[in-house]
Amino acid sequence: MSFRKQPNYSGKQSGFTLIELTIGVVVTFTILSIVGAWLSGIKHTFNINTAAKDISKVAIAVQRRNAHDGYLFSYWDENGGRAATDATLSWDAGDMDEFLTDYLVGRRNPGCGNDAEGWNPLNNLGTPDDGAETSMERAALVGCNDLRARLPFDVTISAALSPDANDTVSRFALYIDTTNVNFGHKNDEDNNFLNLKKWQLAFEDALRNGKSGSPEVVFGTVGNLGDIDDDGLYTDTECEDELIDGNECSLIIYIDFAGLTNGRFKRTDNQDFFVDDVTFGDSLAAVDRQRCAYYEQDAVTGLWNGQVVDCAIRAGIGDDQVVLVADGVVTNEVRISPDKNAAGDAVAVDAFCNAFVKGADDELEVAAAPLDQTPCGITVDGAVVQMLTNELHVATTAYAGEIVSGPIMSSDITIFNETPGTTAFQILDSTGANQVFVVDNNGRALVGSTMTVRDDATFETNVQVNEDLTVGENVTFGMIQNTNTVTFGDGGASSLTFSRDGAGTFTMQGQGLGLQLLANDDGEGIKFENDGDETTIKMFADNGVVTENGTSFHNSKSTLSNADFDAAGITTEQLRRRSALVTADMAKYLDDTSSPIQIVGVDRIEGAYMQMTKPDCLYFLDDANYSSPEANPYRDLIDSGTLATTDGQSLARLILVPTYFKTYNSAFGDNQIYAQHAAHASSTAWDIYLYLSGEGAFDTGAREDGAGGSMAITMCDYSGMNFSQQTF
Repeated sequence: MSFRKQPNYSGKQSGFTLIELTIGVVVTFTILSIVGAWLSGIKHTFNINTAAKDISKVAIAVQRRNAHDGYLFSYWDENGGRAATDATLSWDAGDMDEFLTDYLVGRRNPGCGNDAEGWNPLNNLGTPDDGAETSMERAALVGCNDLRARLPFDVTISAALSPDANDTVSRFALYIDTTNVNFGHKNDEDNNFLNLKKWQLAFEDALRNGKSGSPEVVFGTVGNLGDIDDDGLYTDTECEDELIDGNECSLIIYIDFAGLTNGRFKRTDNQDFFVDDVTFGDSLAAVDRQRCAYYEQDAVTGLWNGQVVDCAIRAGIGDDQVVLVADGVVTNEVRISPDKNAAGDAVAVDAFCNAFVKGADDELEVAAAPLDQTPCGITVDGAVVQMLTNELHVATTAYAGEIVSGPIMSSDITIFNETPGTTAFQILDSTGANQVFVVDNNGRALVGSTMTVRDDATFETNVQVNEDLTVGENVTFGMIQNTNTVTFGDGGASSLTFSRDGAGTFTMQGQGLGLQLLANDDGEGIKFENDGDETTIKMFADNGVVTENGTSFHNSKSTLSNADFDAAGITTEQLRRRSALVTADMAKYLDDTSSPIQIVGVDRIEGAYMQMTKPDCLYFLDDANYSSPEANPYRDLIDSGTLATTDGQSLARLILVPTYFKTYNSAFGDNQIYAQHAAHASSTAWDIYLYLSGEGAFDTGAREDGAGGSMAITMCDYSGMNFSQQTF
């Protein structure tokens, strides 16, 4: 036995050593632990931000309700018809569901609205019950399923709302009790300050873009819910110390609705402005500064006195009235600036207009002197009736004798003219010379161009449209009664007229040579064609003309004689049956039950032999039988190949019927028979043979030619031809 020595390989050994594997595992777990901690931190931050956004919905909802309801505390105090307390409103943790639903959800919300006890938002006239309801009636400022169950991190919330001395909401507080807070795997039972600080910053970020009020998020403790001002507030250090000592440090969200930066309108009592009164002096700007015309009415004489001043806001010391003097403004009191001259300077105020006042019957009449002239735009009672301006915005009603203007936007315009039948309203084209739309004070309207009606239009008197009329919805012509008509066109030979005979029969009549009722651009429909003498009605459709069951077509003329039916002495129903046109099914039935064999001749033949000429069964296809080839009714069928070209005599048929014969019993025996037959002599004639034949007396088979006579019936067999353009 011999042993083979294994070779000694030089170089490094392949694979990992135990030490290398151990180091790799340690590094891998280290990386995974770092990444896991990083991901855990991201998730924790996400949960804190989400919780802040969810709870901040309450504060944001209070801001939105105040912005809609005008910040009046009485609307909160009397919410749902409750008796007013005029004191701070508060809701502890057990009352928060009621607060979220009855105070922050419109009473008509279909999900959780409380019609009897819920929030009644302001309507469009500025009070909860006056005017049309707005969409806020159905709004849920806090979702029906939000914050009603368990709150984030096991906290509880309560709230309070305080007024100021002028029935205005002053401050809202939302208390987040963190006594039992639990931040999950990041929770620190001894000191949760870092978590609370992250949460505070998240709340500030969630409330940053509030539309009204100034938000503030602080640490502290809740005092008496009925007194927001007695809360205990902590700095960051104080909050952490309280937590280490095992005491409370909660989060409080304040929304301050007083002050300059709350997004509210300026109050006329100046309580929300940092300067009590404002007085504007002369402008120190350049000479081309904006100047406005400012008018004041003399309290004794009632006359208007005007001056040109710097456009500004006018307010006096001890005078809470704030007056806006501007070149262009949308407001319920307007002072109008005159135009500037070429140099840009304001011209002298010399534009005065008639002052109109309401008379005894609420009709406008010119005021008596000296109040009959006022600056344009102002009347003696302060109502705006005339405007010397480029654009006019009127909130309620505009009264005027004459308006020359560009764009006009108004909720109500009344136009009148004392002379009956005269123009009350007209629109001219761009040249100012041609009328485009005119209405007189009798209600007659003239449209000189395209008229578009986007809803139902009812015309009780005459309407004349000279060009296109486009109607997006229904049009009702109430004048088509008795003998009134509606005419499209000028009433001449190219017009279309709709009329009624007063008994319920409506007529649509084309005045020209033709009238078409078409269903599409392919010409399918019904066409009335008049050649000046007679009218032809044609119906065109790719799939044929279909009538419902129980209906039929009738003709006033006989299809055989083309003469009018004599209806004397017969009923309408009898006339209908007599004039009914055959249907496709009936034509098929007649085609199947009628014989295609036509008898064209009956002749008498005698003698042993004779010859008959075959008739031309297709003689009627020959153009020579008509005045012209175009008069041949079968010409289209022949040209289209529908009728095969064949010799008409090949369709001829012959039947022989015996009429009499002679017999000679003594000579030929008892078994004679009368025989006859025809043979084709040629393509145009038959050979006919008549004879007696039989056994004979001596079994000779003798026969006697020409012993008798027959009737020759000549026919045409059309069973293989179709003369109709319609194939059933």
